[in-house]
Amino acid sequence: EHSFQKLHAAVFLYMDAIGLGAFTVVGVQKAITLYGFKHIFLLFTTGFLTGVGGGIMRDIFAGEIPGIFIKHFYACASVIGYVLFFGSRSELELP
Repeated sequence: EHSFQKLHAAVFLYMDAIGLGAFTVVGVQKAITLYGFKHIFLLFTTGFLTGVGGGIMRDIFAGEIPGIFIKHFYACASVIGYVLFFGSRSELELP
């Protein structure tokens, strides 16, 4: 049973990271379509706050310590999602 718990924790961590990256991309997409943001810093900030903020709210409602405070990979997933999104677009301006 101990190995099952480790497997469950690992699967949850990676699936949560994929979801966080996806929500970051959704935040960036909304910043572009709704607000017309084109600057990479504004897009990153909006996407990061959307993804990480949603995860923090989920953890608080679940009565857990937010993952961003205990899992180093958690915030990196947001950055990875943003970099993948930014790499697929060429019309965004650089600072």
